[in-house]
Amino acid sequence: MQTKRPHCPECHYPLITCICGQVQKVDTSKRIIILQHKLEAGHAKNTVRLLQLINPSIEVIKTKNANQLDALNLKVENTALVYPSTVSIGIEELKQGQELKEIENLIFIDASWRQAHGIWQANKWLHQYKQLHFNVPPQSRYLIRMSKKDYQLSTLEAVAYSLNVLSATPMAPFYNALDALQNHWTKFAGNQA
Repeated sequence: MQTKRPHCPECHYPLITCICGQVQKVDTSKRIIILQHKLEAGHAKNTVRLLQLINPSIEVIKTKNANQLDALNLKVENTALVYPSTVSIGIEELKQGQELKEIENLIFIDASWRQAHGIWQANKWLHQYKQLHFNVPPQSRYLIRMSKKDYQLSTLEAVAYSLNVLSATPMAPFYNALDALQNHWTKFAGNQA
């Protein structure tokens, strides 16, 4: 019978692979809301848990929780959804100054591309917000969960890039946490061998 390993109460990883020492807290001027598909919520390599360690004010809502979705009460004029729709504009194209300041709330969908499209289709209320995509996304550094396309980023990377473009938030704390997560998995795999 195997005994359960003790876990860190903060990052929830086993104590032998705790990443808390590599996580730097980041405050942002933007409200970040993540709509999370139910299958992503339980995925051990999901980056949203890291985002919440970096910025505990990030709101994560399971997409099937209608009460939480209704309670968001977001204004159309100051909210943007980061999702590459047919009418989305490149985040890099937003004009400096007033247009950037107007965006106070950023919504992200945490799911596979197929699941994200399903969430987009099922939640027509999302269509009322300005939609943004990346014209020149950074290359993904998320190596432990491979994407099928070069331009696909983890949710953590998408949030970091968006905040960097919109409010000059440094991306290093996000990438340091991502590196710590990947090192965690390398150690974990080594301990299982």
